[in-house]
Amino acid sequence: LVLFGAIVFAGTRLWLPGAAPAAHSVPLAAAAVLAAAYGALVLGAAVDRHATAFLPMGERLGYAVVLLGGTLPFFLALGRATHGVGAAAWTPAVLKLCFLISLAGAIALDLGRLFFLIIIVPVILLFFAVHGRIAAWTTRATGHWAPGAIANAVALAAGIAASFPTVAH
Repeated sequence: LVLFGAIVFAGTRLWLPGAAPAAHSVPLAAAAVLAAAYGALVLGAAVDRHATAFLPMGERLGYAVVLLGGTLPFFLALGRATHGVGAAAWTPAVLKLCFLISLAGAIALDLGRLFFLIIIVPVILLFFAVHGRIAAWTTRATGHWAPGAIANAVALAAGIAASFPTVAH
């Protein structure tokens, strides 16, 4: 996620030079906290209760914080690239498809150990659909893409930390 985010950010700097970086303001920070709480806690609690593990508990909460180091650059770059000045309407779909292709490439590099990642593709598609709507609503409500990107980063980090298997060596 960090590498993909870095590539998208670099591409954004080259092809969308007018795309502004995240503004630093209290209202945007508050919007980010509220959107993240909604996406990770409210929706997360429903998913956790009725579908699969989504809320990280115990040591998995620490994993979520570490994973945020990857999900945050990914979603900030994706938000900037898809909602920045001059972004094309097709950009979100293409970038998400590129992410799925990069995931397939990672799986192909070590099919024996990473085969289980194939089962997350439908979950990632559902995540992109549901949390993409949250990001779009947040962008419209605040006039900026950063709060929605931060909310998506928190929600994905929590979901991965709660649901992925941990293996002790």
